[in-house]
Amino acid sequence: MSTSTRVRVCIVEGCDRFAKVHGTCLGHVRSKGVLPPLAALVSRVAKKRPVCVRLKNRNRQCAAEGCLAYARRGGYCTKHGGGRKCSIDGCGTTAQAYGICRLHGGGARCKTPGCTQFARAHGVCGLHAKDTASPRSIEDYDVHVQSC
Repeated sequence: MSTSTRVRVCIVEGCDRFAKVHGTCLGHVRSKGVLPPLAALVSRVAKKRPVCVRLKNRNRQCAAEGCLAYARRGGYCTKHGGGRKCSIDGCGTTAQAYGICRLHGGGARCKTPGCTQFARAHGVCGLHAKDTASPRSIEDYDVHVQSC
């Protein structure tokens, strides 16, 4: 790995944040007055481009008053009754997969053998997602500490 792609840690003693400018993190660079304070940068960006909470496609907004969520089937979000309903008689829950809700067997299950939880991401439940994640430690990185 070349020295230009190494992760550098702030040279200020006790700081473990990544160095961005002149060997220091942005917090310490701003405290020395080299960069403008963060509040000034945020206000400058806000003036150029106002922050909006509304949806890009207003026709897809939930019809419930004050709700900013996207509408599903019927013009409402799932919280307000939109979307497909479970096909089992008498069940009004939102369908997950195969036209039925999780209670009636819809939705994907964790692919770990013996686990009956519902899959959250990449085919595994939240518990097994933690088990399959690659461990990260400081040894995983090529850290170059720069001195004064």
